[in-house]
Amino acid sequence: MKAADKIYAIDYGTSNSLLTASTPDKILPPLEIDPKASDPTILRSVLFYPDNKKVYFGQEAIDQYAEYSCEGRLFRSIKKYLPNPNFIATSIGHRPYKLEDIISTFLREMKERADKQMQTSVESVVLGRPARFSLEDSEDHLAEERLLKAANQAGFKYVEFFPEPLAAAYEYRSTIQDEKLLLVADLGGGTSDFTVMKISPNNYSPTDVLSLGGLSLAGDAMDGALMTEQIAHEFASEVTYSPALSKNVLQMPPHIKAKLSSAPDIALLTQEDIMQFIKEVKKCSLGDEPKKKVQRLITLAEDNLGFRLFEIIEYCKRELGTKTESLFSFIYPDIDLEIPLQQLIYNESIQNTVEEIMKEMDETLKKAQVGYEDIDIVCATGGTSQIPLIKQALFSRVSEDKIEEFRQFHSVTLGLSRHAQSLLNS
Repeated sequence: MKAADKIYAIDYGTSNSLLTASTPDKILPPLEIDPKASDPTILRSVLFYPDNKKVYFGQEAIDQYAEYSCEGRLFRSIKKYLPNPNFIATSIGHRPYKLEDIISTFLREMKERADKQMQTSVESVVLGRPARFSLEDSEDHLAEERLLKAANQAGFKYVEFFPEPLAAAYEYRSTIQDEKLLLVADLGGGTSDFTVMKISPNNYSPTDVLSLGGLSLAGDAMDGALMTEQIAHEFASEVTYSPALSKNVLQMPPHIKAKLSSAPDIALLTQEDIMQFIKEVKKCSLGDEPKKKVQRLITLAEDNLGFRLFEIIEYCKRELGTKTESLFSFIYPDIDLEIPLQQLIYNESIQNTVEEIMKEMDETLKKAQVGYEDIDIVCATGGTSQIPLIKQALFSRVSEDKIEEFRQFHSVTLGLSRHAQSLLNS
């Protein structure tokens, strides 16, 4: 990292992104990079292209998406594709865009908004990254390589990556007086990351990190489970059909059902071959009600309603954290649905996801050669750490008094800022 008098710290998240700036003697509060948001320091990681000449970001992207009657391309959770070697490019207004191009557009907008407030162009950045983008080394390397390219294209000449769990631990370090053994559980929208480390008020050393762990499974997967188990059947996931001149009765293919349960993937249903197949299924569906459900799926995909759908699902998910029932209400021509969602069914549907996340946390402790009884403090951060089943799983491993809940969105950014400042002073 090249020495400079200012450096940015960016927490580019699957759902939300934040930015702050450091100088050798000061860390600025998170910059207000989305004036239209209820918290202007948080920029939703959302882009909306009404065509290939204009793009909106954050809350304005969501507002404009509605203004354009959902015509255009809206991208949500695009970060999740970084480790996917099969996701190379997508089309916006019949023009191909690489994954790095879309992410660089978002990072450039963050930089330009921050530069305007700082009244200078800052070319150095500490960029947060999950402990693991993927358990596969090749995919993890690909993800960081893509993110680096996107940051360079955004105007950052000097980029240093720093694990987000360590960044969360940085903030905690300022609150203690002696050495502690810390477990950081950073549970966001797209990834769950874990770090076991020694931490003290003294300077941080890389040898303090005893182990890192993580997987691409978190809050978005729980949204998908809610969709799969209690909503997707109304969008034809269980429809049966009989092709012309055939006596066979077939079901909706798994790859289409999988896309239906992922907000970013719903847009892929508009691909010509897939949409042609879905429309053929409608013709061959066995009865009026199945045809109605297939039409809902067609409308959902063709009218780009995936984002709106999963905004409602996320709201219901939060309600089901404290209530036994939540009403899923989606009023739109050819859709018009109201479904009472059940907490018990939801909890059962996410149980495997919770177990996978906790298994990775257990493995992270094993790699550090420590037990839960050795941990002094658990630093829980990220929105998914608030899910009741996650909390229960944590409490089954460590006593509640050991768990510190940090600010869900700001703790990582502030930790990245402290690391950025240390680079300026090194």
